[in-house]
Order: sequence, then structure tokens, then C-alpha cells
Amino acid sequence: MKAENMEKLVKHLSKFIKTGDFQDSPHNTEYYLYIDIFLDENKSNERLHIDRFSEELARRLIVDEQIPELDSNSADYDPESLPQRRYDIFYYTWYSWNIMYDELHVKRGLI
Repeated sequence: MKAENMEKLVKHLSKFIKTGDFQDSPHNTEYYLYIDIFLDENKSNERLHIDRFSEELARRLIVDEQIPELDSNSADYDPESLPQRRYDIFYYTWYSWNIMYDELHVKRGLI
């Protein structure tokens, strides 16, 4: 994935996790972020598996954006916290995009 696309995604998602503002929700995200990332990963045949992608994204949100509530190794970790639930919204949105992409591209050859 291109560094600038990952950076855009980290900034956008951290804003949503910190504020909860629907404008920044993954369901309301400008889709070019997702499309650019998919194109990056698939052109180079280095598409990240959803779990590896999620781990890297969570690491950057914890370390770079200072959102410690996402750190499952922390004593303060709470799977029901607002930041964790907001991250989960993104994770399931992203997971859905992966399923859709695989269905259209790999199985049906439509993309």
C-alpha cells in the first residue's frame, strides 16, 4: 500500500475514533480512500490480508495517533469502549469491502 494512502486512512480514522463525528464515519467516508488502497494493493500483488492490515492499522493508531484504548495488551483495554467500538465499525466495513472485492474480482472477474 502506498504510504500516502495509509497516512490518509490513519488520519481519517483516528479523527472518527477520537470524536465519533458521523462525518468521519467509515460509512460516510469518501470512497476514493478505499478505492485507492485496493488499487495499490492489487496492482503490486501485495494485497494485505485483512488481519495483517488491521494489526498494522491498529498499531499506527495506538502509537502514532495516541489512541491507547485500542491496545489489547494494556490493562486499560476495554472491548466495549467507544474508541474500540468505533474501530470495529471500520474493521467490519473494511472486511465487507474485502469480501465484495474478492467476489467481484477473483470469483467473477468483473473488476
